[in-house]
Amino acid sequence: MLPALSVENRINEKIGKLNCTVNFIAALSGISNTKLSNALNGIKPLLNNEGLAVNKLCDDLLEFCAEYAPVPIELRNAGLIKEILRDWQGRRKGRPNVTATLDSMLGTPSTIDE
Repeated sequence: MLPALSVENRINEKIGKLNCTVNFIAALSGISNTKLSNALNGIKPLLNNEGLAVNKLCDDLLEFCAEYAPVPIELRNAGLIKEILRDWQGRRKGRPNVTATLDSMLGTPSTIDE
């Protein structure tokens, strides 16, 4: 059993909220599915930097999904979501001329906040 405040436990909770698979998070994070599964099952913990990176990824995904609610975001195609998430993160950082992948998929015009 994982300690209540461990990063692995927090990641598990966030994966549940996201309604996605460990395999999906592993594909997005670049950590092997086996390594992430072992960590989330309490077999062998993630390295500190890995745990923090996966936890941040889950936080970003939760924020991303909340921003586009009530439009459901299907977290299944890791390659596509990675591209969309990268564009979304770029807009959050205020970088102009970032490809508006999600906006084009939804048929809405892209806007850049001033």
